Amino acid sequence: MTNLADECGMDAEICLRPFPPTDHVDTRTGAPAALYDLLDQLGLERHTVQQDDQTLTFHTAPPQQGFDEQKRVATRSITDLLLAGYKINCTPTVFAEPAYEHAVRP
Repeated sequence: MTNLADECGMDAEICLRPFPPTDHVDTRTGAPAALYDLLDQLGLERHTVQQDDQTLTFHTAPPQQGFDEQKRVATRSITDLLLAGYKINCTPTVFAEPAYEHAVRP
């Protein structure tokens, strides 16, 4: 398992994983607990996987949500992550412009 956030130099990397199809958030190695907690609060599910001597932590949109709702959750998360000062990247397949506009509207 690779860590896209580490590879791209970001705090969080949001992408679509095809199997099973779900929005996936990689966080950098050694990310602060506050980042994990914020992703939990935003409605994403935390997962931890032990791989050799390394522990990988990532989040996914709840699998019971449809693809459109997963996009809305991921897109709304972008605003809160940026406002909290995190460096993030998001692939276009998980970005829903109307949801982003609604999240940033005063």
